[in-house]
Amino acid sequence: MTQFVLIKTPLADAESLSTRIWELPGILGIEELPADGSLIFRPDLAHHFVRFDGRQQFDDWLRTEEFRRGDHILLKVYHTGELPDGFEVIARGTVEPEDYLAKMREQHHGRQIGPFWVGPPWEKPGQLPVIIEPGTAFGLGDHPTTQMCLELLSGHPRRVLDFGAGSGILSIAAAKLWPDCELTLVEIDRQCWPNIEHNFTLNGLPVPPIYEQVPAGAFDLVLANIYLEILKSVLTINAPHFIISGLLGAEQLAALSTGAFQVVRQLQREEWFALELRRC
Repeated sequence: MTQFVLIKTPLADAESLSTRIWELPGILGIEELPADGSLIFRPDLAHHFVRFDGRQQFDDWLRTEEFRRGDHILLKVYHTGELPDGFEVIARGTVEPEDYLAKMREQHHGRQIGPFWVGPPWEKPGQLPVIIEPGTAFGLGDHPTTQMCLELLSGHPRRVLDFGAGSGILSIAAAKLWPDCELTLVEIDRQCWPNIEHNFTLNGLPVPPIYEQVPAGAFDLVLANIYLEILKSVLTINAPHFIISGLLGAEQLAALSTGAFQVVRQLQREEWFALELRRC
C-alpha cells in the first residue's frame, strides 16, 4: 500500500527540497500543495481514497503564526518504506488501492446527439457511431458546445476544415455523415495528434492530414468549437459556410462580428451559443 507524508517547507526552499527528496529510494511522486491544505480537505477536490492516519500536528500548525503568514507550502510525498529523519513531517497517511480503469469507465457513457451516437469504445455503439477514447483533448460529447455543433451539421460539403480539432469528434462525425468529403484538421497542440489518430482508427476511418496552421486553399465548410478571440480569426478563412461554437453568454455572442454572414441557425444550451453561418 502506498504511503504519503506532508512535509512543510518555506516556499523558497521547495524546489531544492523536492530535488533532494527525489534522490531518495522508494519515492513514487511529489505534489506541491497550498499551505492551508485546501486541496487535501476540500470534499470536491480531495482524493476520496486517501486516508490520514493522524493529522493532529497538521491541525495544530493551522493555528500558528507562520501558517497565517502564508510563506510555506506542503510537499505531499508518495513513497514506499520509511523516509529518513530530517524532514518536518506534519501528517502521514495511506493511499488505498483503486481500480482507476473501472472508475473511468463509470464516468463515460454513450449518448445520442442529433443523428450520432457518441461514446467510448467499451460500450455497444448505436446508429451512426462516433467512437471517442477519453483522453486529454476536449470533445467527448458531454459539453453543450460539442453537442450543438454536432446537431448543426448539415449540407453536403466537399472540403471540410475542422479548426481546433481537439479529440477529432467533429471531423469524425463529418466523415460519418459525408463519407466522400475531404477532411483537413488544424490543431495547434501536437499532444492532441496521437489522440486524434487513435480515434479515427477506432472508427475505421483513414486519418486525415493534421496541421498546426490553416493550409492554403478554400473550404466548403469550417467547423470550430473554440473561444471568442480565435473565432474572430476563424471567420476570415476562405469558406462560405461555418459552424461555430464556444460563445459563452449574450455579451460574447454580440461581440462576434457576423455582419458579413447570414445566421442560418442559432442554438443555445445553458449559457453557451452555437451558430451556423453563411457568407453573404
